Amino acid sequence: MTAPAAHFAGSVSAEELAVPTGDSLLAVYAVTFEAGAHTHWHIHPKAQGLFVIRGVALVHVEGHRPVRLGAGGSVWISAIGTAQALMGR
Repeated sequence: MTAPAAHFAGSVSAEELAVPTGDSLLAVYAVTFEAGAHTHWHIHPKAQGLFVIRGVALVHVEGHRPVRLGAGGSVWISAIGTAQALMGR
């Protein structure tokens, strides 16, 4: 599916891999960012883990320096109140 423009700028696609069930609140998406694409600043009501499969991502959490992640890199972002942006390169 093409990611909604309200949440992203540039070419971004997302594939839902796992949906929450009665026993689990875990949702898993494979999200692909074309070069220069990014999220708008936003928050998540629950924590979020990001894992880079290929390419490079720049993750910026409000109040912290941006972190550059290459293939195999990951970051854990705390729940509510944390704003972030992610860019594909």
